[in-house]
Amino acid sequence: MRRGFERLMLRLKLSVAKLKFRFSRRPESRLTLSAMGRDFSIRLHSVGDKGVFTQIFISRDYDLRRFIQGSWVRNYYDSITKSRGRPLIVDAGANIGASSVWFSGEFPACRLVAIEPEPNNAALLRANCVGIDYDLIEGGVAAEDGEMYLLDEGQGDWAFRLTGASSTAALDAKRAMVVSARRIV
Repeated sequence: MRRGFERLMLRLKLSVAKLKFRFSRRPESRLTLSAMGRDFSIRLHSVGDKGVFTQIFISRDYDLRRFIQGSWVRNYYDSITKSRGRPLIVDAGANIGASSVWFSGEFPACRLVAIEPEPNNAALLRANCVGIDYDLIEGGVAAEDGEMYLLDEGQGDWAFRLTGASSTAALDAKRAMVVSARRIV
């Protein structure tokens, strides 16, 4: 019932924002919503931004309590922090920072590394993650350090992928840095 209400309120806020955008002389291109007790911005005309916001904050797809292994993950996190260790969470393909915000709220003592190769997504991620202890790698992750190409196949802001230089698709793509998984740890 609560999630249905949250979805309805999100749709209402989006509709009002779109009307303001359409009729304003200086339209806002972003909508700021509340998530995890903080402001969180999405781009008004991005299907991907709306989708990721709904997936993480309304549907709560990343809430580990609903999974069988959820209590094991929580207990493992607690055991690491009790022994003065710092658990590591890698948000590979961090998009606009929704999962980074979620995990920093659920696991506040963690070391959080967000990895996002698309520059516009990374810029919004930085704005959404102000005040969170995280490291941002503006690039991708691969087996070895190097360069790949960021490919936009026209599927929206949450469907970019990296491809090798030998790919014919790389001809139309932007260069992106990749780092090895070993360097993140």
